[in-house]
Amino acid sequence: MGGAAFKLVGAPAFIWLCAVLCSSPGLSAPGIPDAYCGAGEDFKLDEQEPRCLKLLSQLANRKGNALLLHLQNGKTKTIKSNPAACDKDDASNCVRSYLVGYHGNAGLFIIAKTYYEGWEYFLISAQTGKETSLGDRPHFAPDESTFVIVNPQEEYSQPYYFAVGTTATIPPSISWKSSEAIAGEWEFHNWVDRDHVELTLATTTQDCPKPPCEGVLVRAGTGWKLDLVRAKR
Repeated sequence: MGGAAFKLVGAPAFIWLCAVLCSSPGLSAPGIPDAYCGAGEDFKLDEQEPRCLKLLSQLANRKGNALLLHLQNGKTKTIKSNPAACDKDDASNCVRSYLVGYHGNAGLFIIAKTYYEGWEYFLISAQTGKETSLGDRPHFAPDESTFVIVNPQEEYSQPYYFAVGTTATIPPSISWKSSEAIAGEWEFHNWVDRDHVELTLATTTQDCPKPPCEGVLVRAGTGWKLDLVRAKR
C-alpha cells in the first residue's frame, strides 16, 4: 500500500503513521494535497482520481466501482459508481464518483459525482465519514477554512447563485447563500484575500453588454455582497 507520500516500512512506519492519523483532525505531510490533486483545479475528474489514489494510498483505494475511504475512526466509507447505468442511458441510476482532492488541515476528502445530467461535489470528514453536499466545486480561501461555490447546479442543491462555507464545523457547513437572483453565468477567478473573491461574468446581461465583465464578492458583516465592475473593453 506504499504510495509516493509514504515509503516507510516496519514498526517505526506504523508508529509514525498512527501518530499522524490519530492525533490530528487532518493529515498533512509532504506529497499530500491540501486541495485538489494534480496541477491546479482544472484537471478532468478521471485524471485527478489516479493522482489522488497515488498520493493518498494510505487513506483511499478503489476496487472496481467502489471507492473506499479509510477513516480515522477505523471504519471504511464506500462511495459507489454505476457506469453501466450511464452506458445504458438509465438516468435515474447513472452515477460516477471520483476522489479529486483532500484538504489536509481540515481532514476532508473531496468527492465529485457526475450524473446523467449535471454533477455534484461532497466534502467528507476523514474523522467520521459525515458528508456535506455542495452544488459545485468548492474553492478554498487563503485561510484554508473558508470556501466559495459559484453558480452551482441547482438540480442537485438548494437554489442559490453564490455560497460561502466553512470547514470549522464537522461536517463542513454553508454559512451564507445569495438571497436574490443575479443575471448571467458567473465563474470563479481567484481569492484575493479572505474577504474578497474575484469573479468573471462570461455572458451578456443588461449590466454587461460586452462580456467578459468582472465582479468581486465582498464580505459584508456576517454576509457577502457582489460588486460588479463594468467591462473595460
